Amino acid sequence: MSFSTVKSAAMEGLTVEMVYVEADVSNGLPIFHMVGYLSSEVKEAAERVRSAVRNSGLEFPAKRVVINLSPATMRKRGASFDLPIAVSILTSLGVLQQNRRMKDCMIIGELGLDGQVRKVPGILSMVSEAKVQKVTSCIVPRENEKEAELVEGVRIIAVGSLRECISYLKDGDRTGGEQRYLGEKEADKIEDRGKVGEEVTITFGAKFDTTTTQPITATGTVKAYVEKWKKTSIPCDIALFHSCGVDVVLAEGHIGYVSPDVFTDLGRDPKEADIVVCKLGYLTADQDAIAKRSIMALTKGSTNEDLKTLNYTKVPRPIFPLDEDFSYEAKDNLVVK
Repeated sequence: MSFSTVKSAAMEGLTVEMVYVEADVSNGLPIFHMVGYLSSEVKEAAERVRSAVRNSGLEFPAKRVVINLSPATMRKRGASFDLPIAVSILTSLGVLQQNRRMKDCMIIGELGLDGQVRKVPGILSMVSEAKVQKVTSCIVPRENEKEAELVEGVRIIAVGSLRECISYLKDGDRTGGEQRYLGEKEADKIEDRGKVGEEVTITFGAKFDTTTTQPITATGTVKAYVEKWKKTSIPCDIALFHSCGVDVVLAEGHIGYVSPDVFTDLGRDPKEADIVVCKLGYLTADQDAIAKRSIMALTKGSTNEDLKTLNYTKVPRPIFPLDEDFSYEAKDNLVVK
């Protein structure tokens, strides 16, 4: 599409107003024109956005680009519109699609010429207004994350670069191709150390039950890595490994399924997964919430209980035993075998 709209916000004195960042990209004389009662620092976004897009490894074609920040009757100040302007342009160019992640999302952030997303003032007020306006999620600079999370009821997606923002809007993760090294102490299940974003071959699984299951060797990409993850009884390194269309959380120790944080801290939201697989023989409150949205599959837990004897009556969909063959056709025609 050549036209797109992205939600953002602006401070007007002590109040916050919703701003709709509109982009129209078409053939014609190559210009970057911005309208909407803009201050000089907002107009300067044209050069910041152009350089940030190119330095993020994306093409900024020679086209006629017109940006409108609506409503036009309100003065727009500051650099917090850089990120939504970039997203709006990339959507008009077809790099991004106006999917459900973008539909109810407010985007805020300043861009450096290198594509990094920088801290902006007024985040708490803007996220609070997003909640009032029934906006379900906000993309904010990573440096503003803690401030934004003070507002309950709005999902906060903190990004450090334009590439991370694009990665989230396209695929639901925030790895963005970052080249961070894995920790010096490798997770027990990760036998090949590499860089985040690079392809590696890893052997994992069967750590606690080698009598009935065997390890798996797979080639894929390490999408994220967290050293000394503290949201478990014993802090340990965790990693997100992607192979054959499946995201696998690998851990240095036996963390089980602690909470959705084990996914989200690695940039993967379980709410957006069609299938969630956990090696547990019981259903926690967090799992129950996920199961109401997604198809869920479980392996036998450490107690080796028979899944058929467990109480999953509150779950609206079947719980699939991975030790057996199964198939399921959901109402939305999603078929799992």
